[in-house]
Amino acid sequence: MCGICGIVTSETVSDEIVAGRVRAMADRIAHRGPDDFGVRVFRTGDVTAGLGQRRLSIIDLSPAGHQPMQSPSGRDIWITFNGEVYNFLELRPELESKGFRFRSGTDTECVLAAYEIWGAACVERLGGMFAFAIWDGEKGELFCARDRLGKKPFLYWHDGPRFAFGSELGALAALEQMPRAFDEQGVAAYFSLGFVPGELSILSAVRKLPPASRLTLRNGRVQIDRYWNPIDAARRTTRRDAKDEELIDELDGLLRRATRRRMIADVPLGAWLSGGVDSSLVVAEMCETAHGKVRTFTIGFGDSDRDESKMACGVAQYLGTDHEEFHITPAEMLAEVPVAAGVYDEPFADEAGLPTYVVSKLSRRHVTVALCGDGGDETFLGYSHHLNAGTLDLVDRFPSWLRIATSRLGGALGAMSGSRWRQRIRSLAYEDWAELYVRMTSTLRPDAAGRVVAAPFVLDGTIYRKTAAQLDDFPAPTKLALLDLTTTLPDKFLVKVDRAAMHVALEVRAPFLDHELVEWGLSLPMRYKIRDGVGKWILRQLLYRKVPRELVDRPKMGFCPPVDAWLRVELADWVRDTLSAKRVREVGLLDAKAVLRIVDLHLSGRAELGPALWTLMCFMTWHDKLGRAVIRPQDAIAPACAI
Repeated sequence: MCGICGIVTSETVSDEIVAGRVRAMADRIAHRGPDDFGVRVFRTGDVTAGLGQRRLSIIDLSPAGHQPMQSPSGRDIWITFNGEVYNFLELRPELESKGFRFRSGTDTECVLAAYEIWGAACVERLGGMFAFAIWDGEKGELFCARDRLGKKPFLYWHDGPRFAFGSELGALAALEQMPRAFDEQGVAAYFSLGFVPGELSILSAVRKLPPASRLTLRNGRVQIDRYWNPIDAARRTTRRDAKDEELIDELDGLLRRATRRRMIADVPLGAWLSGGVDSSLVVAEMCETAHGKVRTFTIGFGDSDRDESKMACGVAQYLGTDHEEFHITPAEMLAEVPVAAGVYDEPFADEAGLPTYVVSKLSRRHVTVALCGDGGDETFLGYSHHLNAGTLDLVDRFPSWLRIATSRLGGALGAMSGSRWRQRIRSLAYEDWAELYVRMTSTLRPDAAGRVVAAPFVLDGTIYRKTAAQLDDFPAPTKLALLDLTTTLPDKFLVKVDRAAMHVALEVRAPFLDHELVEWGLSLPMRYKIRDGVGKWILRQLLYRKVPRELVDRPKMGFCPPVDAWLRVELADWVRDTLSAKRVREVGLLDAKAVLRIVDLHLSGRAELGPALWTLMCFMTWHDKLGRAVIRPQDAIAPACAI
């Protein structure tokens, strides 16, 4: 696990200047790799390339793992690599049989050898989480790739003769030549969703390489293609006649193998445990695999009704783990906000971002690697919107004009009813599934909170339309799950964990995101995911084999503090100061009148606008911490790039 960065340019520039720029980029992401640092510059014809790396040593802690790393064959092929390839021990004998002699025990050398043998197709042989760039000096090309589910980040800027990449926006922002204007669609997406999705970034000049994609830079031109798509796996519905116990056994084997692979490390290792289905299953599999006691960690919020620490403690006691609880108060949370805003290199408003950072920081005192339960809900249908999606199949049979008319009429007639009822009626006004998904996942809706962005643009379904167009033949729960898996998971939940954990140099691994397990889960018939109105049915059956039902049978709560209440009471003064009319106007991007109305409605208790208010707070805090350094005064809003 590391931080990577680099530059490829055909400008007339010295090696020393390129090395200095790459070094400056690497310095911005030093938190991702405190154990080692490396920069190499290469020249092929009129092209100069520089690769940089900050290393967090996990496997083979010796200097043999230093990066940028040259191919074990000695050819002019070099890599800067971030992540872990969990099946490298299985690939290694095959690579050795083809003549490679490895100098280290790292997975990085296996990636280089695989590239030499299979070229761009090498990524199809790799299982794990990764983002890397390979400079092929013999071809004068840069080859980059990102893992299937998007665990590891890869951002880039391409401007004619210049191409630069990095693990975080801060690395690219070290380059003075890079334009700094806000991106219209990126801003609109953030204020609707609470994060910046897909290929977009908060800056118009920067883009993100999508999950399961590879990028080749050849003669100054970028070519991107996708090498894996979970939608294809979902179409291969199998095992229709299998018995329940047979499939539960298969799941047990797949999850145990995925967990065992993620326990390979030369540093201390533990797990995050919430007491829910997914994390409890991962810890149970770890306990069956580990030679000693497994270390587990959880975080609590005092008397909050969203505090899961007691349930986690019960599971930990039953499994016999070495368990530690971390508790956080509103005052402690407030103290962490300025730091956490710097953790997320783009504005990021998931309420769980703060506790994820806190548990990462506290876990890092004891371990360097932590396993987590991310990914179970998306593959095995564990969210409430999956369970409630059945009615959407019926609603979707009606033409969009009729749904929109019904929505408008229902909204008017429902003025005397609760806002939740009106919101459900209004949600019918969607053109297609892409727009519906945006409506379902948005936290700051214009009809609920007023428009807060002064510029004349709003988010629509465009960002998800390409994905949604592939889902026509799936039932509604599967459509939503695949949208979750390909959009919200990589763009929100995995960003949350990556930035929070890597800020304190903690590697977090997710067995449920093993692509073989994901493919197997997606191909299961629906009855193994939702049965008797309960989601993740097959995961629950496996867990009941390992942990008493009464310890884990409870409503899903999530890893979130009670931010809505804290904003109204303990954090109210901070809200008023951060979102004062003067400070909002200084940003120049927001409608001060609309922002102040949200503040007044929520703090007075006249409306529940916690998510909207938190979205605004996170943006302002990010802007104070990072935005002022990233956005230059002369740069305003740049027109949105075509999507």
